[in-house]
Amino acid sequence: TMTAIIQVTNVSKQFAQKSILSHINFDVAPGEIIGLIGKNGAGKSTLINMMLGLTEPTDGKITLFGQAPQSKTIKDKIGVMFQDSFGLDRVRGSELIQLVRSYYSHPLPFSEVVKLAALGENLTTMVTKMSGGQRRKLNFALAMAGNPELLFLDEPTAGMLSLIHISEPTRP
Repeated sequence: TMTAIIQVTNVSKQFAQKSILSHINFDVAPGEIIGLIGKNGAGKSTLINMMLGLTEPTDGKITLFGQAPQSKTIKDKIGVMFQDSFGLDRVRGSELIQLVRSYYSHPLPFSEVVKLAALGENLTTMVTKMSGGQRRKLNFALAMAGNPELLFLDEPTAGMLSLIHISEPTRP
């Protein structure tokens, strides 16, 4: 049997005295796609932040590929598509893709990233001048740039979070 890609075991999270998540348990198997659906404030973003190692659970344990989310070795296997938050203004789409590719040891070729995200000719456009649709495509391109085995999509539609395990990454 293949080990779960993600294991969330008895995870709880509290901020101040408020319980955000309580005793959450689930596994994600290779090739499985899951969606977390819940109303605003249900803890979806908190859970993704814990799975990405950006915050710690108050109780319980999370592993990705059998390791702690903060582990440097798994960062190379993960792609994240956040909601339209680039943080960089005076930058072209192509520059942003090249920058993100540089963070990974086995990134997808630039041309493949562009093709995958159907970005077309918008690459020299400043990010601030892109339409909302172009920005979503760029966000997806950035999530795929590192050739991830595991892809997190934060709110691909309102109120939903998807985790996708890409079973056959094209590794050299």
